[in-house]
Amino acid sequence: MFGKHSVGGASILVGALATAAVSGSSCAPNEVGLAASSSGSEDPAPTCTDGFRNGGETDTNCGGPCSPCPDGKACFVEGDCTSGVCAGGVCAKPSCADGAHNGGETDTDCGGSCATTCSVGWDCKDNADCFSDVCLSNYCYPNSNTSNCFDAVQNGTETAVDCGGGGCPGCAVGKACVVDSDCSRFDGLKCDPTLKTCQKR
Repeated sequence: MFGKHSVGGASILVGALATAAVSGSSCAPNEVGLAASSSGSEDPAPTCTDGFRNGGETDTNCGGPCSPCPDGKACFVEGDCTSGVCAGGVCAKPSCADGAHNGGETDTDCGGSCATTCSVGWDCKDNADCFSDVCLSNYCYPNSNTSNCFDAVQNGTETAVDCGGGGCPGCAVGKACVVDSDCSRFDGLKCDPTLKTCQKR
């Protein structure tokens, strides 16, 4: 308890310095009893809704560990973007030639909003999405009325015997192709641009 003594008509606070000396306080005389106490709490962990770019996000509250970013936001990889396309560090708008299944497409760069129709075996919503004009259970199928996919002869639009060309099933490894969709996607194949044959991705 601090005490007051009147000296020469002036009231002087005493006991403070003695108390500070005994307790080992480093406070200056004018700070005794006024030092702010620390709660010891740390800064809150980053979240995807805190309004800041942190915690591995590629842009504010999106990308990285958070939900994908909209067009125009910063990115590192395709997964950082709702469009699935990260170009030059920025999420790009969907297009029918970006190599990603986005926008109004029914499959990668085909069907739906794209002018290019989808090959046999690719996803569709109606017949117009398919090169073969046959969409069954959301997959494009060969058109038995217009294709010759099972006659053991390379004809029509086929890139190899009874495969490729959009209207027939994708071709197997080593078979001739022009574009990736000529190759069997179920086997994870793509068209090698040099060999012009279907190869593993």
